[in-house]
Amino acid sequence: MTRKFSLISILLICLAGFLVYSNSLNGMFVFDDHSFIENNPAIYKLFNFEAIIKFHPSRPFGTYTFAMDYFLWGLNPFGYHVTNLLIHLAASVLVWWFLTMLLKSPSQKWLSLTAALIFAVHPVHTEAVNYITQRYTSLAGFFYLAAVCCYVRARLFNDDWRFYAASLIAALLGAWTRETLITLPAVLLMTEYYFIEGTKGVSFSKAQVKYFLLLIAVLAVIPLAYSFNVSSIWADKGFSHSHEAEQITAGNYFLTQFRVLAVYIGLLVLPLQQNFEYDFAVSKSFFEPAVFFCFIFLAALIILARLIRRKKPLISFGIFWFFVTISIEGGLIPIPYVINEYRTYLPSVGYCIVLSALVLELIKTPRLAAIVAALFIAGYSNLTFERNKVWQDEIVFWEDVVRKSPHKSRPYDNLAQSYLAAGNSEKAVENLHKALAINPHNAATYTNLGVAYLGLGNNEEALRQFDRALRILSDSGWAWNNRGVVFLNLGNETEAQKSFEEAMKTKEIFLEPRLNLAGIYLRRKDPVKAAELYRQALELYPHDGNSYAELLKISLEQNDLGRAVSVIQQMLSTVDDPALLTAAGSVAASHNLSDVAYKLFAKAIKNSAAGRTTYIELGKFYANHNKFDAAVRVWENGLTKFQDDEFESLIAQAREIEKNLEQ
Repeated sequence: MTRKFSLISILLICLAGFLVYSNSLNGMFVFDDHSFIENNPAIYKLFNFEAIIKFHPSRPFGTYTFAMDYFLWGLNPFGYHVTNLLIHLAASVLVWWFLTMLLKSPSQKWLSLTAALIFAVHPVHTEAVNYITQRYTSLAGFFYLAAVCCYVRARLFNDDWRFYAASLIAALLGAWTRETLITLPAVLLMTEYYFIEGTKGVSFSKAQVKYFLLLIAVLAVIPLAYSFNVSSIWADKGFSHSHEAEQITAGNYFLTQFRVLAVYIGLLVLPLQQNFEYDFAVSKSFFEPAVFFCFIFLAALIILARLIRRKKPLISFGIFWFFVTISIEGGLIPIPYVINEYRTYLPSVGYCIVLSALVLELIKTPRLAAIVAALFIAGYSNLTFERNKVWQDEIVFWEDVVRKSPHKSRPYDNLAQSYLAAGNSEKAVENLHKALAINPHNAATYTNLGVAYLGLGNNEEALRQFDRALRILSDSGWAWNNRGVVFLNLGNETEAQKSFEEAMKTKEIFLEPRLNLAGIYLRRKDPVKAAELYRQALELYPHDGNSYAELLKISLEQNDLGRAVSVIQQMLSTVDDPALLTAAGSVAASHNLSDVAYKLFAKAIKNSAAGRTTYIELGKFYANHNKFDAAVRVWENGLTKFQDDEFESLIAQAREIEKNLEQ
């Protein structure tokens, strides 16, 4: 294979993947993204390793990539989506590299490219790519493929230890990202058997033995994350998240996975009616018709793969790849969610290999085979592009889930939260009552219903819902916090303070109760206690502009200009909200802190979301320093952008004052 063809192949894979996901980059944070990213203090400091490990002990490297994104992008979802897409494109290129190393015939170079293109554009990956939190899956898939590729490269070049070392590093980072790396040794042995040593048997060199011993030691970090209490993995998992009021055990989870694996295969072949939250009942007997016939189907596939291993090794290998890489989550380890599309990310490599091999095997005319392969790629690309649209808006996203899983309470609950975020309390109440009709025992639903009634101005009903939530879950931080908001509305600061303090005692580390309690201290003329709470809030949430703004006001009221300047400098490095920057600039200017005030205004006006107030205040700042030409330019820009008569009045006043001064 020529270097030119290799470069063209890589560019085609990246271009195809970028084009099909180009409409996903402006998507929002969805579901767990809020708790894993938006409201996760562990990722707000780049080197806060202790907090990162504590947040998710078995996946510290995956979590650390969120911290890197936060360092680069703050809480702008665009940057996180870019990272997810880059990871997926890199994984797609690794699929191509893996196959090009194994397939020696020049005629098979198209198979490698076809398989990688199908992997890059397949719609079953939309969940792993668009759902930022499931970077754990795509990143682990990337490291898994990197470990396999580096191992194969080492084996094909006389046990090159540089590539063995690279494979071990990839395996370690993958093991720190997701537990599925535990199947890596089995896939490496399969690769040896099918493509390197041959089906007559596998013999190991001393270098290979050392490599596998080190690999086993590296992968030991997975059980280490569970303190080697592996038996706990098979313990009962409580209630199913995939069907209302069903218990999950290792036994019924294993039986259910026969049906789930059949669904996964169906989605790989014909990915229609994709769903983020399937309503999937647990199977209780092997002799249920669906379980039994799915078992027969899966067993037949495995037997077929065994029978054709010599004549059709690539197809056989692809089938076994699917079953080996899905085995951990697809049967061996019980998980409350019995089915999730993102779990097919790495196993789908097997399907891409099988499909590409079948096309080239069954269609002997190269041109016709290329047309058929192109049709598959185009069809999958179109489905992916359309599926991405669901992920661009959280209300649209949850409406899609509700439509496909109308008998589950969680989708209604999450749809209601999306309506609350959009300010539509009426729609939120409607969906929350639907959720309670299905599951009347969820504290979060009552909390959300209370928030909805708060939005409607019904404090008494809101309080009733928060108290219901606390009877179910006494340490619900959100229920305690919102209960305090109700008492503030009712003028009862004493009860409000008690509720906010209870919220701060819970395990939930979040911002609102600290800000609410600080507000009470400010009203009581106790700025010292208020400032301490704002500083605590910024320790947890360094991007919170409101806390900086309040600290700035307190510093200036106490005439502590040094601290005020320090607060402003922190704001300049962390806050992007133009309204907050403008307000802080006006306050700073009123206290003759002209240098930092100008910097605040300058940063605010560079933001495309800057409002008319920013233009007005910056112009006034210039005018107050007798820079009338600069003031007029700013106001003229504001007039062009907002078509507001106030700008014309300000321009006229500035020119009149300038004229008078000249006289």
